[in-house]
Amino acid sequence: MLDASRRASFCTGKTQWLSLREDGTLQIFVEAVDQPRRIITSAVDGTLWQRLHDISAINRATAAMRRLGQAFQSHWIAQIESLLRRARELGYDAQPDQIAFAVHGLTLGMAFDQHPRVREALSSASERGEGFCQAMAAFTPAELHAIAGALASTSARKGFPA
Repeated sequence: MLDASRRASFCTGKTQWLSLREDGTLQIFVEAVDQPRRIITSAVDGTLWQRLHDISAINRATAAMRRLGQAFQSHWIAQIESLLRRARELGYDAQPDQIAFAVHGLTLGMAFDQHPRVREALSSASERGEGFCQAMAAFTPAELHAIAGALASTSARKGFPA
């Protein structure tokens, strides 16, 4: 997420810092620093601030997937980021709605919100002033399974991954 120049603006005299990747492996950054640096907040633009803010939602979405019995897959991170952006574009500002949107995207298919029944449910909920979670609560597990199946067969016919 942080390129070398942005990482340098946060290192403030440290020669090494650690972070934990989502897959549980340790990431070590080593920087040769002759003198302490000031933190330069201008190195962080709006897009990066949003990505930093999304870390919590990404972690919660991956945790939800694990609770559903799924083993972590590294490609989830990019998919969740994309789904969080789309949730915001659709007007879901509450983080629980964004996380639920991402989990539905991972479990049903990345384009799940384009399925006619889902589109209708989201539109009706919006008209009532309800969020994503309320809209999707109306679906039974069997209905969601059928939607996932329909999306998978459509994606396979078009040559796209589900």
